[in-house]
Amino acid sequence: MEQSLDETIDELYKYKIELTNKLNMINREISILEEEKVKNCKHNFISYREEGMYGEILWKCNKCGVYRGF
Repeated sequence: MEQSLDETIDELYKYKIELTNKLNMINREISILEEEKVKNCKHNFISYREEGMYGEILWKCNKCGVYRGF
């Protein structure tokens, strides 16, 4: 017996929710690992100036890519 369109749509919505949940878990894990990477880095900040007439001077770690705030 063939599935009805409603059953097929329901299955696809369930699959979409499952994939969305997995993607959210992966994004959280990436965020945690990025924070850990920054915490464990022995920063080596290098200054550079933004392009433009009134470019701001920024400091960025050349190892982990974090910006230094003042």
